[in-house]
Amino acid sequence: MIKQYVNLPQDPAEHHGADLPLEVEASNVSADNVRYAEWWIEPNGDNTPERYLSRRQRAHLQQRITRNRRDHFANTLSLPHVGGDRYDIKCSKRNDRNSAVTIDTVETWRKLFFSIYAMDDRCATHINRVKAPVLSAMRDVFVELVEHQSVRTQVQENYTEFRNGLRHYYQDPNAADPSALPNRPFHLRVLVLLRLFQPMPTRYNPTTSHIVHYQNTVNELMEHNWLVSARARLAPNGPWRDVTAQCRRMGARQFSADLTDQREFWDGLHNDSRNIELDITVREKFNAAGGSIGNLVILAIMDGDQETATQFSIATMVHELGHACNQVIDRERTYNGRGSPNGWDVNSQWYNNVNGGVGDHCNLNASLQAVAVSVASSGQIYRPNPGQNTCVMYHQMHPRIGQDYCNQCKPRVKRADLGQSALVSRNWNRF
Repeated sequence: MIKQYVNLPQDPAEHHGADLPLEVEASNVSADNVRYAEWWIEPNGDNTPERYLSRRQRAHLQQRITRNRRDHFANTLSLPHVGGDRYDIKCSKRNDRNSAVTIDTVETWRKLFFSIYAMDDRCATHINRVKAPVLSAMRDVFVELVEHQSVRTQVQENYTEFRNGLRHYYQDPNAADPSALPNRPFHLRVLVLLRLFQPMPTRYNPTTSHIVHYQNTVNELMEHNWLVSARARLAPNGPWRDVTAQCRRMGARQFSADLTDQREFWDGLHNDSRNIELDITVREKFNAAGGSIGNLVILAIMDGDQETATQFSIATMVHELGHACNQVIDRERTYNGRGSPNGWDVNSQWYNNVNGGVGDHCNLNASLQAVAVSVASSGQIYRPNPGQNTCVMYHQMHPRIGQDYCNQCKPRVKRADLGQSALVSRNWNRF
């Protein structure tokens, strides 16, 4: 069987490209002196339904009838961009299909390359444990990942802020073209760090009977520019006063609001027995298990002081690779029997930022729950159903997240266009 990598530029010797050259000796078609051969293909597997392929995208032979040239018959089979389609290639003497021979069977695959940039020995060991299950999950959707190299990052640090594509971690500033990768734009950079965070605003709204209030935070505070805004008033309806100047960062997970120099708050506490209401927003280091942008995939191996469980790192990698392959999508174009557009297939399991996470995700075995708009802008977020496994494309790590794509996402990843134009449009040529 021929394994044809349909997303790569044409290279017949490597079975790269959507066009597969075919050739058969005339004597293999018939013992007679055959002048013309008839060709056709027959689906042989769980192929993509034609309703998802336009006329141009569907598998087809360049010619139905070919002429004998020096005792050989030649043709070209054009294959769809999808993975996992299998076809038997048939050939016979013209108008004699009963005596057909099977020239070969071809299966469509996609190939991508990757390089690993590990921060230290812990990162290198961790990614080596994760690698095999991730490669297996991608093979299930007919994406073959080929490792190019594994090197160390140029920067070593405990906490990394996710910004600007983190180019300084893996690019050589002395190189003429530090972005250059072989096999661009089909090459992934996998960056393995200790801890990854994004500066996220978090609001605290305590009511206190103390003139100095100490507030513990959920995550670590930013070292610089940690304070967004701060105001205070005498509860329940006093005028708000800006108290930004009275706030101090006390440690990694604590800040204070010292209102000692604010006479009206002293008077309110001691003379009127009124409490002080604070409204303070700070920037915290919101821990992330990973992330992706274009063809850059990032994995963080630490959760606080504990190394992330291997199962969660596998899920994170498969999840981010799904994003790199343009998942999850809200709808797909559909086509009629002639291959002309005739509507859309809407993905009932799709949701985006307004219901949790950043980007597009899958709600398999998750239900909407009411939350504050500061958590999800719609006021509703998808939470896992008790005792059920979610798809790996759910927006957040949890104990029952899957490690591969669900039955809705898997065929969509198989149908994803991983050709050069599609990948360039998704910024795979930037890193």
